[in-house]
Amino acid sequence: MNRFAWKRRIGRLRGRLRQSINRRMVLLYHSVGDSPWAVREAEFDSQVRWLAQHATVESLDGLLQDSSTPGLRVAITFDDGYGSLAATAAQILRVAGMTATVYLNTAFIDETLGHPSVAEAGHYPGERFLTWAEVFRLRELGWIIGSHGMEHLDLTCQPPERLRNELAGSRLAIESKLGAPCRHFAYTWGRHNAEVREAVRDTGYEFAAAALHGPLSGSSDRFAFPRVNIHHDYSIEDFAAIVHGDWDFLGTWQAWRNRRS
Repeated sequence: MNRFAWKRRIGRLRGRLRQSINRRMVLLYHSVGDSPWAVREAEFDSQVRWLAQHATVESLDGLLQDSSTPGLRVAITFDDGYGSLAATAAQILRVAGMTATVYLNTAFIDETLGHPSVAEAGHYPGERFLTWAEVFRLRELGWIIGSHGMEHLDLTCQPPERLRNELAGSRLAIESKLGAPCRHFAYTWGRHNAEVREAVRDTGYEFAAAALHGPLSGSSDRFAFPRVNIHHDYSIEDFAAIVHGDWDFLGTWQAWRNRRS
């Protein structure tokens, strides 16, 4: 059985019960291109075109701070900070009149030479990272630049001093390079606990992204709001079902699994 088959079956059943859509959700990507785990350029273009026809794509700030506007509303985010964002994703989004948010691993962002990804550190294999010049160009296109820490570390496993250094060092690097406040953070692998969330708040971030599958709601924690990961093997039918909420049961399953672990 295809590894997505059970998700598709449950999603089809839920889709039959779908009613009018008033929904806010944040999509999580990493890379767009030809590397092994990236969403292919043609697939990303199809997804963006689908969003243009069926949803309102807006800035992460707008989505997080305005819960009253009706309709299907989406924000797009990318973790790590791979060079494909400047080379491919930004162009597709620009043509569609859309922007996104990127959360940077600042230790891997060089001045002029794209740092190679390190699969052993949990990066996507076969990637290169953005340069600061490319980051600056993304900001000029209207992208939000957030932090993903300095290294690609599970912050729930770090001693207090290392945790503080990861949070403060990455924020300082972004603010000093771009000359603007860094207000957004994303947890590596979506992992967080009360200590990490408090440290993020104390460092001065205003919002932090987790990775629980599901929409934003009035009860969403601003320091652990949900995001929906878009896998590189999803079909456009899968993508549409996910955005419409047919696969939201995955969030319940994730929460149960997290409690057990």
